[in-house]
Amino acid sequence: MQPVNINYLTRLIKPYSSYLLQAFSKLDSYRISSKKRIEYLNKINQAVFDKISEQLSETLEHNQVISHRTVSSITNDPTWVIYGIIEPSHFLFHNPNFAYGIGYYDHGVLQHVCCFDVIRDEMFTASLGKGVQLNQKKYRLSSLAAMDSTWLNMIVDPSADWSRPASQTNGSLVVKQLSLLDFAYLATNRINLIVKPKQGLDQALNDAGNLFFQEAGGVLDDTNEQQLLPNYFQL
Repeated sequence: MQPVNINYLTRLIKPYSSYLLQAFSKLDSYRISSKKRIEYLNKINQAVFDKISEQLSETLEHNQVISHRTVSSITNDPTWVIYGIIEPSHFLFHNPNFAYGIGYYDHGVLQHVCCFDVIRDEMFTASLGKGVQLNQKKYRLSSLAAMDSTWLNMIVDPSADWSRPASQTNGSLVVKQLSLLDFAYLATNRINLIVKPKQGLDQALNDAGNLFFQEAGGVLDDTNEQQLLPNYFQL
């Protein structure tokens, strides 16, 4: 099999942009019932997952396709991780800020990850040893010395409550579930406030965050237990 490059991942996601935009616009009919809106989100996620899985199964042999929540099952075989709709509460509450993501592992190591902002038509990508790009333009992080050095406590709920908005702020305390889109924003200098997150990110999201951050020129701390991650909100 030919080596997989980042362009293959972006070509997998792009065809579903219209489908996801249409799904987003239909949320108006689900405003009354939160339960129905969540069921609708799960249905959309599963539909795209099934379509991408089927396409990969038909074109690539000996590749497995899994959800990011089952990344512990990764072996040395080529593995595709589908992150699904990113910022699901934004999708549910009809905020124009959500994305869809895919990652590719080879021999247990994340090689590529892409995060497609459906509404803004922005493709964020990171490849091992190849850097970070936004719509095929390379990005590098500002030097850490120039970044805000304030350390905040980030409370991360690894099991999202999709029935309420994703963000709550209270003084210097920020409560938000970190997402792949947050990592992409940090890597492309969209946000510049460093936080120290609570442990609890799932492995696939943790791997993707590391890849985005390191390929953009960021530095992990010496313990490798806590990462330098973005605070999504400007306080």
